[in-house]
Amino acid sequence: MGYRLEMSKKPRNRNWVVTVKGQINDEAVKEMGEWCLDSETGRRMAYDQFHFRTKEEAVMFFLKWTN
Repeated sequence: MGYRLEMSKKPRNRNWVVTVKGQINDEAVKEMGEWCLDSETGRRMAYDQFHFRTKEEAVMFFLKWTN
């Protein structure tokens, strides 16, 4: 797969956001969303965007899914 992850912070609501950039298939994004539910760390907010309450949660996701 040819994707990369970008992490940023939303100043308005203080959530951390990880965005998937590039080519990724539906199955991989679904697996990422399921992992968020299973680990109770974040929420999938759009096809390619995940929101997290803390930086630590976002970093954990980032480390899990960085290719």
